[in-house]
Amino acid sequence: MSRQAAYCRSCVVRAKGGTRRSKRSPTMAGMAPVSIGAAPGASMRASNRRGFVRHALSATFAFVSRRRGFSACGEWRLRMRDPLAGRTAVVTGASSGIGRALTLRLAARGMRVVAAARSADALRELAREAGAPVHVVQIDVTREDSVAELRETARRACGRVDVVVNNAGVGYVEPFASSPVVHWHETLATNLIGALCVTRAFLPLLLESGAGLVVNVGSASAAGWPHVALYAASKAALHAASIAIDRELRGSGVRVLSVDIGPTAGTGFGSRSDPTDVAAAVRSWAELGIASTEDLSTADGSAQKIVDLVEAALRPAPMRRRHPTSSPSK
Repeated sequence: MSRQAAYCRSCVVRAKGGTRRSKRSPTMAGMAPVSIGAAPGASMRASNRRGFVRHALSATFAFVSRRRGFSACGEWRLRMRDPLAGRTAVVTGASSGIGRALTLRLAARGMRVVAAARSADALRELAREAGAPVHVVQIDVTREDSVAELRETARRACGRVDVVVNNAGVGYVEPFASSPVVHWHETLATNLIGALCVTRAFLPLLLESGAGLVVNVGSASAAGWPHVALYAASKAALHAASIAIDRELRGSGVRVLSVDIGPTAGTGFGSRSDPTDVAAAVRSWAELGIASTEDLSTADGSAQKIVDLVEAALRPAPMRRRHPTSSPSK
């Protein structure tokens, strides 16, 4: 007996003599496929189940595509190959160092990037170098009105936000006993409060995306490196806040993660500090075995570490095949 089956429009019609694409589904939308000419039984029920699953997956992909604003046959498949492609990221502290390298890497992977920093000239140069959809915004993360402007610019330019990377930061290398209190306030206002203000401002957009991600750039110095007491404290507090906020948002689809970055060349860290204090700090770190000039990473290398974290967090989990389990023997 020849086997013949009718499936929905997107499926293949199997018939004697080969396969072909169906022109029009003879079944009603939402109904499972029906085997034609097959005797009722287990094989028919299995065929119906397979057809129903295919139909349900097609409908789900189409629904998600409409909600998230991309073509099911285009950008969805692209994202299955590269989870970063077609998404939108906001990067603070993007004018130099790790933030600049990160912006270029994300743009090269097909992401729309909103790059934010204080230096307008450096941002314009970054946009020219990227040669990709990079929107630049001059902001100060310590000012709430400036952060709100960043959010609205990202909304208007991209419509949605999937990833926020809090990279903006300042750091002074100096002995705690002689460090000015004004440096304490600046460090905490930028590295901790500024990052939290950006996170809270973008939460509504991240929740809308259904699978948003916040990455707070931390530091290995949070373990308690000498000569950077306030910088270390700000990064340790940011790490703790990341864990707390991530737990609060559990089940919402939004993750808040932190990544510790080691000593990185070309970031300008400590450039506003006394060179004598910097030299003393480097000697102290080497004596304690916590850092040396040989441990220095490049800005591009540290940026890649962040890209790897973002990619791992956004990559869809593989579908697991369900196997029937035998009932326990009596």
